[in-house]
Amino acid sequence: MKLNLPPSGPKISTDELYENEEKKEHGVEAPNANIDTYVSTLSGADAVRKIPINLIEDSPYQPRLTYDPIGLDALGESLNASGQVEAITVRKKGDKYELLGGHRRTRAARNIGWGEIEARIVDCDDNQAEKIALLQNEARVDLSEYERAKVYQRAQERGFANTQTEIAKMFGCHQSTVSNCLKLLTLPQEIRIRLEDKPSLFGSKTAKVMLELLNEHPSELPLILEFIGRLENDAEASSLKQWFLGKIASRARRKKDKAIVTGKSGKTLFSTTVANGKIQITLGAGISVDEDTVQRWILAALRERVDQIEAS
Repeated sequence: MKLNLPPSGPKISTDELYENEEKKEHGVEAPNANIDTYVSTLSGADAVRKIPINLIEDSPYQPRLTYDPIGLDALGESLNASGQVEAITVRKKGDKYELLGGHRRTRAARNIGWGEIEARIVDCDDNQAEKIALLQNEARVDLSEYERAKVYQRAQERGFANTQTEIAKMFGCHQSTVSNCLKLLTLPQEIRIRLEDKPSLFGSKTAKVMLELLNEHPSELPLILEFIGRLENDAEASSLKQWFLGKIASRARRKKDKAIVTGKSGKTLFSTTVANGKIQITLGAGISVDEDTVQRWILAALRERVDQIEAS
């Protein structure tokens, strides 16, 4: 008999699991036990009070690249219907507040005209503020895998965690999740630029296929970029490999159907390409023969061949 190892990561009760699923349905981020543990160590973490929304500014550390307006509308409706389930997290910055966790809730509250919002005001330095922002934002239910990858990378760069295992422990997820997300950051820069504009365009599964295809066909980055353009027009990401290999095969067939006529010196005089039932003839570089003359040659050659067929 072989016994499995017990599950690792933050403990969570069945009731909390159901509560998290209910929160996801209403657009509210599920809690990460590591966030509460860390925030609870800071001064002021237990105090929640209402603060003016117009005094709240975004955190420079939060990793979100885009906000889905439809999702914000849905969250606003939930706030109107059920009230604020969870307080946002801020720190005092002069006469204003810096938002550390709850960017979507704050935006949704602004959109529905709230003047105040419940907030937990913590006392922390820049290093602690950055860690809170990373922990809070990674727990969002709609953060893309690319945005999560940047969170994990930032945590490692700042020394909050050194290995993928430590990163997973910090954010309460599996090491495989960290590894898969980080694959997105190994894509060529030309692809990552597209993800900066649209971070939800595709995820780690598609990135893995892209990396495999580029490993086998290193000169075909333009073809991958062409497919990304198709994704922006609602193509299915799962069709990447079939589409890509189909393009490669089609190109090979076209190349095979190309013939070249050379002179005694080896210089190309004409080349022909067969595609879709049509034959295209191209004059070689520097060949000064007019098109009408070439056409007469072709017709004469075809007539000679027809005569041979009829004679036989």
